Amino acid sequence: MEKEIVNVLCMKWGTKYPADYVNKLYSMVARNMSRPFRFICLTEDGVGTHENVEVFPLPELSVDLAGPERGWNKLAVFAETLYDLKGKVLCLDLDLIITGSLDDLFDYPGEVMIIKDWIK
Repeated sequence: MEKEIVNVLCMKWGTKYPADYVNKLYSMVARNMSRPFRFICLTEDGVGTHENVEVFPLPELSVDLAGPERGWNKLAVFAETLYDLKGKVLCLDLDLIITGSLDDLFDYPGEVMIIKDWIK
């Protein structure tokens, strides 16, 4: 039985992480997935990303958040519609290292799964 295409998404804004972080993350995902996937990067600057990375603009947030940026852009992934994405989505930070298969994360039966301090 053929498995559905799943979505792996990352976000890049500002200058902290250059495009090679996106490309390295894409390579790690490709090595650690046995099912078909789309790799999407939401960013204001897609220059230098791998040709297999689908680049979309960062969605606008309709909230007024004062103070320093602390990753609030990530709230955009909870929008009712996010471009043409359908099905399951795995959101990954750019500064992680993948050391094993990601396949089981797509078999979780719930609507939303958030892992905090996964190493603990």
